[in-house]
Amino acid sequence: MTGTVQSIRALRAAAAKFEDYNFIEGTSSIELVIRKPPLTINITVPLEVYEWYVDVKESSTGLEAHDWYDYVGYESNREEDLDRAVAQDLTEFLENILVRRLRMRESGNKSHAALDWWVQDSWKQCVPATGE
Repeated sequence: MTGTVQSIRALRAAAAKFEDYNFIEGTSSIELVIRKPPLTINITVPLEVYEWYVDVKESSTGLEAHDWYDYVGYESNREEDLDRAVAQDLTEFLENILVRRLRMRESGNKSHAALDWWVQDSWKQCVPATGE
């Protein structure tokens, strides 16, 4: 496996667009922590696996939302194609986080909250993803 080179580049490029962020380089993953009050959004990209994680917490309410994006078909897709798909999805997700209004919403109970973003004229759930 060649690793997630394009994905990491996309994460670095996106990080620079935010005013309040930390970029943490670990031995097995890269983490981007974005603070967009009252939200803290953590994006984690493993270095050797084609997947990424998002964890969102609203400090004022304690609401949390989580999701995991796995890229199936490791055997049937070239590593470069998988890395490119991860990079494109990360870029799109982070661009939306940057420019859209966001809100946390209870979804059953505090351990099952959802993050919504404003799209055109309504709120759309983005974490966890709904497949829309």
